[in-house]
Amino acid sequence: MLSDLLAFCLAPYPWHLAPMGYVRELSGIGRRNAQCVEAWRPHLEASKRAILAASEACPHRRSVLVVGSGLLLDVPLAALSAAFERVVLADIVQPRAVRRAVRPYGKVELLQIDVSGIARPVFDYVRRRRRGSLPQCRVDCLLDRGFDLVVSVNLLSQLPVIPSDYLRARLPTLPPLAITEFSRGVIESHLDWLRRFGCPVALITDCERREEGDDRRVETKDLLEGVRLPPPEESWSWDIAPRGSVYRDLAVRHRVVAYRDFRAAQSVP
Repeated sequence: MLSDLLAFCLAPYPWHLAPMGYVRELSGIGRRNAQCVEAWRPHLEASKRAILAASEACPHRRSVLVVGSGLLLDVPLAALSAAFERVVLADIVQPRAVRRAVRPYGKVELLQIDVSGIARPVFDYVRRRRRGSLPQCRVDCLLDRGFDLVVSVNLLSQLPVIPSDYLRARLPTLPPLAITEFSRGVIESHLDWLRRFGCPVALITDCERREEGDDRRVETKDLLEGVRLPPPEESWSWDIAPRGSVYRDLAVRHRVVAYRDFRAAQSVP
């Protein structure tokens, strides 16, 4: 909690995000990247190339919105800033390091916003010990800002993770199926929100987790909780945790898919 308090003092954020684990998770991403820097590099570079390909195909380059900008590990900030008149970076927490990193780019705007719309409703649901249906949200934010390109970068599968973990930890009697359906709803809500923009939408997301133990046994997990995406324009593997880096006896790899224009990909038969 002391590290959360320090982070809050340096770059204030809605306080309910700390007990839910959002600030801790952001710090954890930075640590895991440092632990696995060479293993992560191909994935981060592929993500940047996919974003640049989407920007090059964009007919107008006045403004671009990047959601899930995080620590900017997978965002080609300099190239986007050169290509667009305005770059808007949106994430639920904007840490001091990111605020410092964007200072040289006068055309970059930071938005500290929950684009899932679900964090505060879940926090209130738990705090009030409510019963019945779990919170659901239909997101309407930023649709009227006139963007020429929207990018959702390595975010989709992550949106329900912290809220779901928080529900499991604080309300252990919740049926697992209810939490699975809640997670699927958060993912579907994000995709619905992306479809409602009137511009090209680039989507990059991991969709499958593959774990391989020392005994060669392989386990896979659908990271999108059964939500199906159209055939991707591009796909690659992300060695998110090579054996011995995070887990002593386990190697973890994610499958990542990318779309330069997700809305157009959905219309292809």
